[in-house]
Amino acid sequence: MFLNAEEIAYKAQKEVATQKRLSFSRGSNGGDSHPKGAIVLSYSKELLSQVYSQARMLDLKERLLINRATSSLQMKTPVVEFITPDKTKGERELSEEEQFEISIKNVINNASWKLTDMLLVTPVVMSHILQSKEKYDPYDINPAVIVVDEFDELLQNPAYGQHMLTILRKFASFQTDKGNPLAEMNRLRQFIFTGATIPKTIATQAGSDALQQMQEWFSGSGIRHIRSENCHRISAMVEQEWIDLDAVGSMGKHSEESELNLLVDLVRRSLDVLRHNSIMIFADSKKSIDKICDALLRADIKNLPYYQDTGLQGRQTTLQLFFSGELPVMVCSNMAARGLDTMQVDHVIQYEFAKNVVDYIHRVGRTGRMGQRGGVVTNMVRKGDQELVERIRGLIEEGQPMDKLFSRKRSLRKNIKRQGSQGEEQSEDE
Repeated sequence: MFLNAEEIAYKAQKEVATQKRLSFSRGSNGGDSHPKGAIVLSYSKELLSQVYSQARMLDLKERLLINRATSSLQMKTPVVEFITPDKTKGERELSEEEQFEISIKNVINNASWKLTDMLLVTPVVMSHILQSKEKYDPYDINPAVIVVDEFDELLQNPAYGQHMLTILRKFASFQTDKGNPLAEMNRLRQFIFTGATIPKTIATQAGSDALQQMQEWFSGSGIRHIRSENCHRISAMVEQEWIDLDAVGSMGKHSEESELNLLVDLVRRSLDVLRHNSIMIFADSKKSIDKICDALLRADIKNLPYYQDTGLQGRQTTLQLFFSGELPVMVCSNMAARGLDTMQVDHVIQYEFAKNVVDYIHRVGRTGRMGQRGGVVTNMVRKGDQELVERIRGLIEEGQPMDKLFSRKRSLRKNIKRQGSQGEEQSEDE
């Protein structure tokens, strides 16, 4: 369900009246001091694009005013007229720096929070907007709801962690200086932190526990934990097969070429029986991905890579072709394991097995989503993966959640070695 700005503001006013709090004016936003609208934060520009499309599909009466501040390629909006890239440059892809500058200029020059029901934004851009506010004053940002997707990654990853702290300090600081109007305003906001993997601790670069800091930050404000029954479990609707490459190699010559040939055969057979002709192949490095793409092309199997070096425009083109069914195979780095709504994927192949249980959960979760039947996961297992695979398969057979294998550094191998040396079955987090 989507609420427009006026409806959210009305709900905020009701909450103020119920709790007998006095309203006040901050001298901006036309005198309207009540929170309204929503900010959706994600590190994935591709996911924000999908959120935008889904919101537009659900908003049949076109009441929502949606603003995006992610990149120049995603700035279409019915609210304002945006600055466009220099047309003399043709259709070449803009650099990340150029895209970022255009995004900020669009927000600063044209956007108004009063004309925004939903802001879709990355933490880096949101942090920059807040830090530039005193200089540019783009709009008086006063959201009623803040959604943080994949929050464990956003808080743990050094590339995003500091930006998230800037955002939380702005909108979630209310434990101190209770007479401060801004602190009272922050009490009215609703925060929604979502993720497919919820660790018990989130180690920051400084060595502190970000999750514990958040618990203390929001203590006394009514934290509610909501977990699905399948949280940290693999869907029973997904069929998994495990290929021991060392065992296969013992029956003949074992080489990288033989592994690629086996992969090509798997893809061929899969495409003959799939409902949607939609396969995601995961590998750990650009080098491996490029080799897989070349092997599939030599076999006349249409495919494209999906990793950082393809650039935003290249990744978006690949996703459009993949989701439309024109591209049957997408060969991916871990970049595609999170932040993509892949409802039509029939088959996930781990050409190189995940390095930790968190990545494994996210990769496998690309198929069999929302209880869909028929998803298949093929795991190609090498010698160095055996211990990890045994632990994972054991938990699957027992119907146990995977968080027993979570560790602060997210390394399954380190966790297993630690448990082996201590003779314990519990992870560092338990």
